[in-house]
Amino acid sequence: MLESVDLNARMGKDEYAAEVKILKRRLSALQHEVVDDGLPVIVIFEGWSAAGKGSKMAEVIKTLDPRNFSARSTKPPTGDELRKPFHSRY
Repeated sequence: MLESVDLNARMGKDEYAAEVKILKRRLSALQHEVVDDGLPVIVIFEGWSAAGKGSKMAEVIKTLDPRNFSARSTKPPTGDELRKPFHSRY
């Protein structure tokens, strides 16, 4: 699947801002659908230190109804956890 991603693709700032605005509205609508249907959802942000995860999470969270989600931070993995696949912690 990732082999089909164009890593050279670029988007202008105005085009990006317009797309983000549309996607934020869609995310808000999806949150309400999920809550109405009683579906559990987990979203994991993973990446290198200082990769911008916190900034993107803050941007996403502003879109959501705070009554219907919680955010959790994880501690660094223990020695045992380092020997397992990363997402096995969850």
